Amino acid sequence: MRLPLLTIFAIWFTASFAFSGDEVTPLKGEYKEIRTSRESKAITAFLEGTDEQKEKVASRIQEHPNRYAPAVFFHLSVYLYAQDEVDDALFWLYCARIRTYFDIQRCTDPSVEGAAEILNNLVPQLLRLEQFQDLENSKQIMKMAVQWDRETPHDYDARWIALHGIRAFLPEPATGTAEPLTIPQDQWEPLAEKHRDGYLAQWMGDVSSVTEDQLTQIRAKYDELLAAEESSEMGEEETTEE
Repeated sequence: MRLPLLTIFAIWFTASFAFSGDEVTPLKGEYKEIRTSRESKAITAFLEGTDEQKEKVASRIQEHPNRYAPAVFFHLSVYLYAQDEVDDALFWLYCARIRTYFDIQRCTDPSVEGAAEILNNLVPQLLRLEQFQDLENSKQIMKMAVQWDRETPHDYDARWIALHGIRAFLPEPATGTAEPLTIPQDQWEPLAEKHRDGYLAQWMGDVSSVTEDQLTQIRAKYDELLAAEESSEMGEEETTEE
C-alpha cells in the first residue's frame, strides 16, 4: 500500500514512530529523543482543524517562530495564501526553504535531501508562481527572509529532519556507537551564515536569469491556473446554493 505524501509526512512527525513500507515501526536510539510534538499538533491543526483553530495556530507560529521546525512554515505559507495574504505567504515559504535546506546540511544522513521535495510539494503551484508576478517585490521579501533567519534563534529540535532519512528505518548497529544525527553544534552557526549567503546569491542569480519570454510563459500559466481555480470555486458555491 502506498500512502499519500501528506499522510506519510504526518506519520513521520509523530514522536514515537517512523513509517516504513506498509508498517509503522518504533523509532530506536537517538531517534526516540527527537521532539516534534509541537510541530505535529500545528500541522494537524492546519490539515484537519476548524477555521478558528487554523487561525489560532497561524498566529501562535508567527508570534514564536523560533520554536518551530521549518516544516511547519510550509503549512503556514499555504494557509496564509488561502487567506489572500500573498506577501506573508511568500515570506514564510522562503523562511521554510532557507531553514529546511540548512537543517539538511547539518544532518549527517545525506538521504534526508528528499525531504525538501516532499515539503515543496505541499505548496500549490499558484503560490510557487506568485513570486514571478512582481520580481522586485519577491527579491525584497527574500532578503527579509534571510535577515529573519539570521536574527531568529533555532529553538527547535534540529534533529527533526533525520526522521526523513533512510537511517531512521535501519536497525541499530550491533556493535559500536551510532553516528550522531547532526554535525557538531559548534559548526552550526558558521555553516548557517555560509548557507544564508550562498542561498541568497543562488536565488538572486536564478531569478535574474529568467528571460522576458520565460516570464511571459510563467505569467500565462499563472493566469490559466487562477482562472481554473476561480471557476472551480464558483461551481462549488452554485452547488452549495442548490
